[in-house]
Amino acid sequence: MAMYFVKGLAGSTRAPWSQVVTRFMAGAVIWLMVGCKAEPEPPEPPPPLQPLTEAQRQELNAFHQLGADQIQQLSACNKELLALTHKFLSRVSASALAKVQQQLAQCVSQHNLIRLLQPFSNEVQQEFNQLHRELHTKVTLPGYIDSLPNHPRSGIVNDLSLPLDRANLRAQQFLSGDQEVALGYGVLAQLLEQPLVRLKAIKPWPESIKTENSIDYSNQRRRQYLQLLLVMLVTDSGKLSELWQNQRLPEHLQPAQEWQGRQLQAFTASLSKKPVNLELAEKIHSWLEQGASPSFNPSDQHPQHLRMASLLQQLNFVSTSAASGKPLSP
Repeated sequence: MAMYFVKGLAGSTRAPWSQVVTRFMAGAVIWLMVGCKAEPEPPEPPPPLQPLTEAQRQELNAFHQLGADQIQQLSACNKELLALTHKFLSRVSASALAKVQQQLAQCVSQHNLIRLLQPFSNEVQQEFNQLHRELHTKVTLPGYIDSLPNHPRSGIVNDLSLPLDRANLRAQQFLSGDQEVALGYGVLAQLLEQPLVRLKAIKPWPESIKTENSIDYSNQRRRQYLQLLLVMLVTDSGKLSELWQNQRLPEHLQPAQEWQGRQLQAFTASLSKKPVNLELAEKIHSWLEQGASPSFNPSDQHPQHLRMASLLQQLNFVSTSAASGKPLSP
């Protein structure tokens, strides 16, 4: 093989031996240069993440606990809503209905605040988003839920082929589009807007229908739907609480800064919406006063904090502490 290589370099076996040697040496040098080309140097490793100081960690833990407390308030509100609705269904009256609707409004208001909470990881955030959509999505197709004046047999309530249970209701949520809402506070409000006579139990039951299919009657299905919704609201708010409590908190400055930016953006975006939700703005103001957005560095002011302070001031909420808070910085 070496002989053929030399012959190739010489171009012919009749070439002078000196040319053969010269060409061979040149080829060897080229081969060495190509074959022994130095590997590129690996990129420098990124600088090590800066751990949070003990003071920063304490502020982060305080915020985490504050969020947990707010979610617990939502869970407590839902449980009270369940109890009041149970009383209402046991004895249907306008006064009992008014108490249920008042409690419902309080739960929706509390959920609007909880919806601004930004979990520390994207994975938990995705689970939060799913639960929020089940807790409260605006109802735009009321006929998907219950009867309408011109369509007395429309909606889940009147679909006797659909057994009412948690699995089926979750399957009906966004079945073929985002407008098909089957769960949450909006659906509950829609059912409670029916005339009181449609929310009363049918008593006494005729002997002919005292079977497992007795729930097929619209009144009974409507009442069962209400109770299932409320149990699911309690369950879902409990899941929110569990996710928030069990999430892993950031241990280093950079991920903590990234989280803080998301949290501040959520507050600012909410305050910037028109028309302004004054009730929510008051809750945000109160929350910020308690330290809902940690301030880890006393040297600089975060632009989002300044923006929030400006928005709150325009709404006649003057924050004395957190709205002028500081960002996490090295």
